[in-house]
Amino acid sequence: MVPELNTTPVAAEQLAEEVTAILEHRYGVRADVHPLRSGDALISVFAGLVARSTGQSIRWTVPPAVIGDRSKPLVTIAWTAAGAAARLAGHLAVMQRKTVESIRNGTAGTITDSYLEALTNDAAPE
Repeated sequence: MVPELNTTPVAAEQLAEEVTAILEHRYGVRADVHPLRSGDALISVFAGLVARSTGQSIRWTVPPAVIGDRSKPLVTIAWTAAGAAARLAGHLAVMQRKTVESIRNGTAGTITDSYLEALTNDAAPE
């Protein structure tokens, strides 16, 4: 049974904040929350990995790097913050691994070069 939708800005932002807290504490992943005029909230995890919280669910399009040669986008949904965080962390791990591989192979585009320090944990201390 699909839960009743509650798209109030407070609920959407609270669910998004819960996802980001789990991402950071369980997976060491920092993410940002951005409230939208629609009442939803965006969860920005990484370039190309952004989820949308409605207050009752979290939805995102799985990045092409994660799904390989699939010809159509894969839109996914999670009903819990923990479920969303686990899957987003898994997608991020695949994206990071593939980005580092392409940099090492010399096949990376220029945008990925800016992520090299963060991906390899060689960033200067803050």
